[in-house]
Amino acid sequence: MTDQLKILHIYSDWKWTGPSEPVLNLCVGLKKNGHQVTLACLESPERISGRTLAGEAQRRQVPVLVLKDTRKLTGFLSIFRNINKVKTWLNDHPIDIVHTHSPLDNYIGGKAARKSGHDPVLIRTNHHGFPLDGSLRNKMLMEVYTDGYLTLSEKLLESDRLTMGISPEKSWWVNSAVDPERFRPESVTKNLRSSLGIPDGAVVGGIVARMQRHRRFDVLLKAVALAVKQIPDLKIVIIGRGTNREEVAIQPAKKLGLEQNVIFAGYLKDDYINTVGVFDFGIFLMPGSDGSCRAVRELMALGKPMIVAYRGILPEMVEDGRQGIVVKDTPENLAEAIIRMAKDQDLRARYGAAAREKAVRGFSLDQSIKQTEQIYQQVLQKKH
Repeated sequence: MTDQLKILHIYSDWKWTGPSEPVLNLCVGLKKNGHQVTLACLESPERISGRTLAGEAQRRQVPVLVLKDTRKLTGFLSIFRNINKVKTWLNDHPIDIVHTHSPLDNYIGGKAARKSGHDPVLIRTNHHGFPLDGSLRNKMLMEVYTDGYLTLSEKLLESDRLTMGISPEKSWWVNSAVDPERFRPESVTKNLRSSLGIPDGAVVGGIVARMQRHRRFDVLLKAVALAVKQIPDLKIVIIGRGTNREEVAIQPAKKLGLEQNVIFAGYLKDDYINTVGVFDFGIFLMPGSDGSCRAVRELMALGKPMIVAYRGILPEMVEDGRQGIVVKDTPENLAEAIIRMAKDQDLRARYGAAAREKAVRGFSLDQSIKQTEQIYQQVLQKKH
């Protein structure tokens, strides 16, 4: 039984996006296991009607320490105010762990902890899915304000240890987690193909990603244009939004003559699982702000085979020839993978079953929480 700990998580954002959900899931899981957990996050802008991190935390009964938004014109002043606010809070609430989730969090939490009258353990998680750069800032944060460092995969950890000189005794990798019970094939309770305009018998690929310039939608659409020459009734469902969606995806799809093949489902709050349930396979080419590629983990938990690119941690999540196909994502390579996946139902079934098995085995929220608790205890024992 893990000793009860007092933990402050710091996440310098207010949006319900990117890694914010896994951070909150970790807080909820630690609280469920008997730890005292508080989440420090940014205040949301006025007149925001959608979901916010603070709102979701309060709804799930995680205490919140509200910090000032450091991205405004008074950002530097807000940073110092937040350091003082966290320092004051720490003096009033002696705790064991300060767990931070970005370089800014690392600085705020580390500075506040060192200025407080207590000496909590400082943990940092890198959610970006890419190695840390060897900048002086990162090296200072690792050396001065980090007692334990976590990243998302074994290869990322090896790279960070080499580049940053991080000791193996203070660094670990922990998979970003999803709830495999929430995302399971049986969770798909409605057939939404007809509402999306997908005829019976059509093979459906899908992607869940913000429509941004760097997310390689140009490559995806060119690949689809090549693939439909062999599979005219192929459908690709795009779930997501983005301020540049017209330029990035909608207009290019029209220019390529893909109006009948590409379906824009928009951003989904409701019926997300049922909508991705229509996918026969998933596609993902470029990690976004959430380097853990949570959408891929969710699709794998739902038993969907994947086509992914050699980018970020995608090749570690999806092993080529086991849970899907990994490609160097030229339009031609991607089109070949789409055609192969679309034409081979047995291949999709085999990869999909392996994807579900890996998600249950490797992406479990309970497992991630247990690993994190063990790391907390190891760092506490070394420090004290």
